[in-house]
Amino acid sequence: MAEAVFTLTSKDSWKSAEVTKKLKFGKVYLTTGVVRKNKVYVMHSNLKTLMLASKDDKSKLNQKAIIQQIGNVD
Repeated sequence: MAEAVFTLTSKDSWKSAEVTKKLKFGKVYLTTGVVRKNKVYVMHSNLKTLMLASKDDKSKLNQKAIIQQIGNVD
């Protein structure tokens, strides 16, 4: 299954919402999302590979996280 982020809008104070955009990220592990200065960011990595690796393999893995802007807060 591919990881994705959905942007939503609401016209009734979030009693219901509508999906306005779907951003596909492939097989990465989305770990968090933040808003800073009205910009929306996600952090993703291949954390699942690290979590599932054997103890011997973990010492060989080099994991890098990516922070990516995906939108703005209106």
